[in-house]
Amino acid sequence: MDFGYRVEVKKSITVEYGISLEKVEMYSFNKFIAGAVTDTTTNLGNTNNNVEENKARMVMVNGKLYYDIGKISTMDGRCGVMDGKITSNVEINKIPTENDQSNFEGNYGYQYGKENQIEIFINDKWYVFETKDVEDKDFEIRFYGKHPEGVEKVYAILDKSETEKYDYSIFAYDGQVNILINGQETSLRDALLNDKITMEEIIEKANKDASNPISYDDGGSTEYHYKDGGTAEYHYLGYTIIKLHRLDGNRDVYIGAEDLKLNDIDLK
Repeated sequence: MDFGYRVEVKKSITVEYGISLEKVEMYSFNKFIAGAVTDTTTNLGNTNNNVEENKARMVMVNGKLYYDIGKISTMDGRCGVMDGKITSNVEINKIPTENDQSNFEGNYGYQYGKENQIEIFINDKWYVFETKDVEDKDFEIRFYGKHPEGVEKVYAILDKSETEKYDYSIFAYDGQVNILINGQETSLRDALLNDKITMEEIIEKANKDASNPISYDDGGSTEYHYKDGGTAEYHYLGYTIIKLHRLDGNRDVYIGAEDLKLNDIDLK
């Protein structure tokens, strides 16, 4: 008896990996109802895209990171006009740091989907990307005005040469930087290296805090932007975050005391 169901399995054969499963799709009376994708990087310039290996596909839109959740959208009646387009790419093992930037190749268009989702049109399919709300993660920067003994006044918390996650360095300015995450305090370096938090999450929260009407004295922040390409200062009660965005390509981050200014930093 024919129930109108069919399952399509796509495999690939390469010298390096042998036979590998790419996707499985289920149809009911020729209508797509479900699918699973194990390797969505075909024609994207990468052949290894495992979340477990820190190589999840992601894109930054409006200051938020959206992650590929391995789902293909089946939404009907879609508008044909794109809400935006990917305009730049970084390597798959990097984290996008600019709007409309992805860590996979291709200038694909996207549309806004459900709350916290965008859908990107890749190879004739709409892939669902979803952002993680940083407000769900309770964290707070802790800056201590005495810098560690035996180190320079300005030192790298995490140099870009030490990790493939960032194409910029993160510095402490005349002090020590820790972070309190869900009640547990640790050094910011350890938190970043152990994936307890990303610098993008910290900057995203700073952007939200700067637009929040809570006063500076009550834990909010003030924000300053420079005409050097987009460098921003986020001043909190107790510390400052400076995120460089200079015309020369410098994207480094500096964290120091609450009165730290861009002009205090010797940028060579």
